[in-house]
Amino acid sequence: MRINTDTLPQLTINGIAIPFSKSTKNLGMKLTEHLSWNSHISAICSRVHGVLNHLRFRTYYLSSSLKKQLVTALILPHFDYACTVYCNLTRCLDLKLTRLFNVLIRYIFLLPRDARLAPYIAKLDWLTPEKRRKYFLAVILYQILMTAKPPYLTAFFYPLARAFVVRKGIVSPILVYL
Repeated sequence: MRINTDTLPQLTINGIAIPFSKSTKNLGMKLTEHLSWNSHISAICSRVHGVLNHLRFRTYYLSSSLKKQLVTALILPHFDYACTVYCNLTRCLDLKLTRLFNVLIRYIFLLPRDARLAPYIAKLDWLTPEKRRKYFLAVILYQILMTAKPPYLTAFFYPLARAFVVRKGIVSPILVYL
């Protein structure tokens, strides 16, 4: 169900009416009225291509290891910033990020467009964008469960204490979170 902004009351501050916006940017995240990530992923792509175009001027003078360090320091943070927020990307947007990631691999190793990238990704020991998002989500979940902070997120998980008996009759508890 979508909210009809025409039926909502007008927001006024100091007598000035503030109009509703189709999209907004908050902490670097572009949010649309329908909560789709199209504009945010497009912004990531344009930022990454901008940085990559600056790096391409000196491509042939740099070694692969130095290019890997430059990509890790200057480009991968654009992929990783607040990536847990948009874990539910559509296949189309995920494919867009994956193709952008493939451009980085081709830049580092000077590969043609039709080269297989799997061995080079393994050589770099990197995770694909989808796996990186899942990794960061798992890290956040682990921190929530181990530290019980922040409390407003901890309230969503409660432990179920279970016990099992090992060979010597020692009961060892297992915590399962739901």
